[in-house]
Amino acid sequence: EKIVLDINPNYWRAAAAKTTHPYSGAVSQVTIKTNEEVNSRILNVQAGESDGAYWPTSHADQIYNGETTIGDGTLQTDNPNLKLWAGNPTFNVMFLGFNMNPTYNSSGNIVQSPFTDKDVRESFSYAFDYGTFIDNVVNGFGVQLQGPVPQGMFAHKDDLYMYNYNLTKAAEFWNLAMASGLDDVLANNSHRLDIYYNSGNTVREAACLLLKDGITEMLTNASYGATTPSSPLQMDVVALEWSNYLFQVRNRQLPIFFLGWAPDYADPDNYVGPFVKSTGTYPLRIGLGISDGWDAAEVDGWIADAAAESDQATRQDLYYDIQEAIVDHAAFLWCYQSTSFHVEHRSMNGYVFNPMYSGPYFFHFWKTA
Repeated sequence: EKIVLDINPNYWRAAAAKTTHPYSGAVSQVTIKTNEEVNSRILNVQAGESDGAYWPTSHADQIYNGETTIGDGTLQTDNPNLKLWAGNPTFNVMFLGFNMNPTYNSSGNIVQSPFTDKDVRESFSYAFDYGTFIDNVVNGFGVQLQGPVPQGMFAHKDDLYMYNYNLTKAAEFWNLAMASGLDDVLANNSHRLDIYYNSGNTVREAACLLLKDGITEMLTNASYGATTPSSPLQMDVVALEWSNYLFQVRNRQLPIFFLGWAPDYADPDNYVGPFVKSTGTYPLRIGLGISDGWDAAEVDGWIADAAAESDQATRQDLYYDIQEAIVDHAAFLWCYQSTSFHVEHRSMNGYVFNPMYSGPYFFHFWKTA
């Protein structure tokens, strides 16, 4: 129901923190509650019943006044009861993972995964409307993600290929997959393919709906020339409670899933490890290491070499090779890299933006009337 954090009386950094933030340590206890209802969260923080809340950018127009000067939290808000910091580039990324394991468990039935075929993954990558998502869903608070290493971080490769919304290209790759037996795989799935997100996350829900709309439009609009399956493809966007969602992702039971990644340390190693190394967090779940055309031994070797390399130029070249390999494999749909949108009640003080972590550093906080 909630997480309660008590202050550590022996915090090693207490004295140093007070030199820059004299009120550090003023908050002795923090309570974190889950509330999946967006409007309820918004009302609570507006009323001061909560001191801060996750305010999705899909609801930015309820508070943001368009000011680009970030300031002290009072410049960008239309609501005098709230503080807002918006538009700082973060290292948080959102992506879609394709399940490339040969089979997965769908409601108790073991079915074939269509995403073992790279052509299917490329078709879906072209069917997602990146521009509409960034402009309308996150209200411009993001940029299209370009591979696993975000912009602004060392060794980000700025000339990596980026998919665009192109249903003609989506149909082209779909037809290649159909010619290679995709319809038989879809029949094994009863011509059903659902897209999953965690309930309460309106941004991921909208992303799933956009992907569904793109595939549906490609298959039903004859002008794109997509080969239709022997039975109509049924697609639903399905919400799962967070713990159930994570369980199914970790156990490779979802054909497609949306998730985000926030870094633990500011280095490309903290992105290529979770996204590209065959034993990493997401590669294990999507079956990257066993997917057709992927040389796990070679790429894992590059990752190990890059982590140990002291020469920056050589290290950068290794990360370039790693990024090119994973983007070319179309193992993920690289959705977007977020910019900040942090909301607090007016009584809160001490927030400082950090691209590594856009949430609060509680030790600096203090409250006023």
